[in-house]
Amino acid sequence: MKIAYFDCQFGVAGDMLLGAMIDTGLDKQSWLKEVAKVALPHSSYEIAINQVQRCTIAAKKVDVITATDKEHINGNVVVTEQARQIAAVAAHSHIDKDHLHHSDHTDAAETVHGHHHDVSVPATAMADVQKVIKASTISSNAKDLALRIVSRLGRSETLVHGMSSEAIYFHEVGAVDAIVDITGFAIAYDMLGIERSYVSAVPLGSGHVQTASGLFPVPAPAVVYLLAEIKAPTLPSDINYECVTPTGAAILAELCQHWGVMPTFEAVHSIGYGAGTRNTKKWPNVCRVMLGTAAAV
Repeated sequence: MKIAYFDCQFGVAGDMLLGAMIDTGLDKQSWLKEVAKVALPHSSYEIAINQVQRCTIAAKKVDVITATDKEHINGNVVVTEQARQIAAVAAHSHIDKDHLHHSDHTDAAETVHGHHHDVSVPATAMADVQKVIKASTISSNAKDLALRIVSRLGRSETLVHGMSSEAIYFHEVGAVDAIVDITGFAIAYDMLGIERSYVSAVPLGSGHVQTASGLFPVPAPAVVYLLAEIKAPTLPSDINYECVTPTGAAILAELCQHWGVMPTFEAVHSIGYGAGTRNTKKWPNVCRVMLGTAAAV
């Protein structure tokens, strides 16, 4: 049996999980071709995959670049959330729309454009997000997993806001980047043939996070519901920012069979690191996945 252990000691988010999966050695070109089958409008997004470092650990950083996420620096298009970091090294690095070089250790980014389908996006209601996924021509396994993740996330939002699912307006899930994160992860999970998943205890972080609905406490209310639903163990830490996003929590809650303890591997075949946006000196903002075969019982 092929198993995965998701080591999330320093946090987890949808893009971090996706980066970790790609970093295991997944065929990027095959994955990009599958992601292009997601039912999003033509040219609604690009995907940049870069090799970065977090506390000297090499990791893959995945960015879904939409029209509203772009800035121009010296005439070049860059990802908004990374604009400050890139500007600092712009004088020493080649930056263009398809290749975002962050340092001497950065790989050329892979990009892909969305294909046009008769589905209205950007989607903001849960039914709209589900419609996008259902209209996609990805594998049935990947489609089923993506739909289950979105449904689980939707249930947590209904609990947070005390509304029916039809009344929930998804500020995060409705975005193109969140749809790509969820479906992209589901595609990678299916391509890697993982049959069972284990997840470490997770840190919750502290402080506040600004959302479209206002200033929320960390951990975000949806994260608390998601982790409580599957009785996930938490990890004490002094990390003073959001460590677990709702999308990351929903993905782990949907796929995890066992929490907290690393499984016994007969052999570890590959390891991947996915990077978050923050780059602190105290701890690596990464999550790690270990893939291998389960030991015989």
